[in-house]
Amino acid sequence: MLLILTNSQDITTDRLLPLLRGVPVFRFNLDAWRSYRWTFDGNGFSVRDAGGRVCTRADLRAIYYRKPMFLELIDLPAGGSPEAWSRAEVERLWQDLYEEMAVAGRALLVHPGRGQWYKPRQMRAAAKYFPVPRWWLAQGEIPPGLPPQVVAKCLTAQTLGGHKQLFVRETETARLDPAHPWFLQEKIPATHDVTVACVSGRLFAYELDRSLFSETDSRLPGLVQRMPWRRAKLAPAAQTAIRAFMKETGLDFGRLDFLRTADGKLWFLELNPNGQFAWLDPDGKEGLLRAVAGYLRKSYAALARPAGSARRKTRRGGKA
Repeated sequence: MLLILTNSQDITTDRLLPLLRGVPVFRFNLDAWRSYRWTFDGNGFSVRDAGGRVCTRADLRAIYYRKPMFLELIDLPAGGSPEAWSRAEVERLWQDLYEEMAVAGRALLVHPGRGQWYKPRQMRAAAKYFPVPRWWLAQGEIPPGLPPQVVAKCLTAQTLGGHKQLFVRETETARLDPAHPWFLQEKIPATHDVTVACVSGRLFAYELDRSLFSETDSRLPGLVQRMPWRRAKLAPAAQTAIRAFMKETGLDFGRLDFLRTADGKLWFLELNPNGQFAWLDPDGKEGLLRAVAGYLRKSYAALARPAGSARRKTRRGGKA
């Protein structure tokens, strides 16, 4: 059985499930954890969903870490929150199960080392293959020599008061408060945003014309105004660079974000080892969803194959 860890509103998983023909799937939605019943003990575990389907340790062959997250945020009172405590306990349990499966080589698509590629390491590695904007991580003082205008970003999706989130935005360097930690980049005068989904070496590139919106962060017009992302062509050199970078990370999947300038140069922004991708192929016509589903089916079949079957097949074929 393939266990998919995600949330109840994950459209990507909704669209992948019909494509996973022949794979027994158990979906665990972290945000709906109260609708499940489970027991973990010295003999393994058993989890039952609201429809009566059961996944046990004996059934489990592989795990896919999609987007296990809580969508309905809560404000914490000064005295603490029992709900926040419960969520943390549930999240830790299923995260630990994922790590156990990953160490055993049974984590599909998203690898256990996803957390190892934090932003500074990404930027240093990417500089071997792409132009990278100058960047700074600072706290306590604003680094000298910064340009008058910089782009402020976040390392996490953590919300501020009232569930507000800091999106990527251009700001005046003089307005930055050194009492807070900052992730800053130089501004690149780009004509397009480019995002590339890499599925085991297969590249699916898309672009968004920046003349269509005024915000620094393309997620805002993409979500609110539903700006169209179009398929983009990648130069052979860019394809080679992306595959070489992904090979260095050791990841089979990732979504890479770039800025493209008028001269056609691609500037690396970041790698999301588990980036959302269904919005790039909403109708399943681009081949991206099928590529991900095909990878999951093939990988699951290899793990579900009885031990020694490959060896017996080799002997029958008469080849060593």
